[in-house]
Amino acid sequence: MGTLNSANKNRKLYSMDYARGVAVLLVATGHFFDLHPSSYEQLNVIRRAISFSGLPLFFVLSGFLLTRQMTFYKERYTKTGKTNLWSIFFVNRILRIYPAYVVAVLVLGIIYSHSLPDIFVHIFNIHNFFSNYILSINPVYWTLAVEFQWYLAFPILFVLFSMRKTVLKNILLLFLLFISGFTWRQYLICQFLDGTINFDRLFMLGHCQLISHLFAFSLGIVLFHFFMKNEDAGMRSGRKSFWIGVIFCFMGGLLTVRGMQYPSEFFGIHLNLGTLFFIPFGAAVLLYWMLLNEYKFNSPKKYFTHFIIWVGIISYSLYLWHHPIFTMLHNISRYSVVEFIVSFSVAIALSWISYLFIEKRFLKFKSVFLSRLSTKKGF
Repeated sequence: MGTLNSANKNRKLYSMDYARGVAVLLVATGHFFDLHPSSYEQLNVIRRAISFSGLPLFFVLSGFLLTRQMTFYKERYTKTGKTNLWSIFFVNRILRIYPAYVVAVLVLGIIYSHSLPDIFVHIFNIHNFFSNYILSINPVYWTLAVEFQWYLAFPILFVLFSMRKTVLKNILLLFLLFISGFTWRQYLICQFLDGTINFDRLFMLGHCQLISHLFAFSLGIVLFHFFMKNEDAGMRSGRKSFWIGVIFCFMGGLLTVRGMQYPSEFFGIHLNLGTLFFIPFGAAVLLYWMLLNEYKFNSPKKYFTHFIIWVGIISYSLYLWHHPIFTMLHNISRYSVVEFIVSFSVAIALSWISYLFIEKRFLKFKSVFLSRLSTKKGF
């Protein structure tokens, strides 16, 4: 495979676009089925166990891609005298994420007549701190708030995991991050079981805060360094690691479903193990398998694979728009299969338009911005 040098460190990874596509389809399918619980009652346990893997997969992928991007920037702009790397990082994130998000927040805010404070806290991505606003404009946008708050924590963890350390020290750091989220969640679950807080408060403080997902994000950082080492050695991964990842994700999904149904069992420990450890770890193993088998995702004859990759490319817009579209089109047909096809078709079509006219335009602007940085001194 060759050495992962500066030239190919920023090359396109089709496997990661594929992973994005899988993740967003898992999330969107789960949300669609949540609107039709009675229609798929016999499959609810299995489909929820599967769909729960979508969000942790996104978080692990975010940690991996940010570390990969920042490592590339560090090598490229340090050599050309650029010292404000973190300024470059934050400007890059804003140009990549904010334009389409602000448009979505304003459009949905106006359509549903949301208040200015509601729109304000969403634009600044602090709505996950307020019970009145966390699920208001779009109930899936709390994950974006967590993602933006992760950008603030990323520089510290990037440095900590990038320092010359033994594998044992990195495992210890991962363990501490997992324990911090696990302890926080267990404390809240005990309060919920005692009747001190209600379920909405438990959900907001326990699941919608960054502390509960730092382990998943940081697994992505570790995955990048582990992948670099093994790619430099020319290693590939067989199907064994693929099935290990699938088994861990599915086990985590089953534990999560069971824990949500019966939170008093084991004081919710199996719920936390499912969402905080099993699914993120399984997602990291699956991403590792994809990365070391990159060649499998760039074959011109694999049309279904290329469709998933294309969905991965527009995945951010699909994430922004799928839930309000599913809600608007709810009950348009007596046949849930017809509604499924129509809802996904409309969501994907609108997401493609959003990608072409908003995301892609600012991606070009971002490329121009970075290219100018590489030819000028300072920032």
